[in-house]
Amino acid sequence: MDTKLTVNQAAQQLNLSSKSVKRWLKRGKLNGEKVDGKWHVQVDRIFEHYLNPNAQMDTQLALEQLQDEARHLREVLDNRDSQIESMTQHIERLSQLLAVSHKSLQQVTDQHQLLIEDNRKPSFWKRLFGS
Repeated sequence: MDTKLTVNQAAQQLNLSSKSVKRWLKRGKLNGEKVDGKWHVQVDRIFEHYLNPNAQMDTQLALEQLQDEARHLREVLDNRDSQIESMTQHIERLSQLLAVSHKSLQQVTDQHQLLIEDNRKPSFWKRLFGS
């Protein structure tokens, strides 16, 4: 069969998102070509397999597709691990900043309290002359 579909048409037939179809094309899970910046999906044996999963498929091809999917999932996990590490470091920095801010706020509060207490005491001259 020498039929070509747009990404949207292929996505609709395969019951996938357009983004998934593009990812499959880039990874070689589907055959297609890019013309003028747009993908065109080749309707072939691989495409037919996704339409009818009960059809016979070359075991080597199936193994390669599973390996590609496993590689993709490892990449996703590695990306998530790196995001988690980055967020953890950011949280640690914010916690340190919060601790310093809390300490500074406590010092300002203590100084303010001392000033209030000093203002309540009569001045030296008032105590000396009793006014």
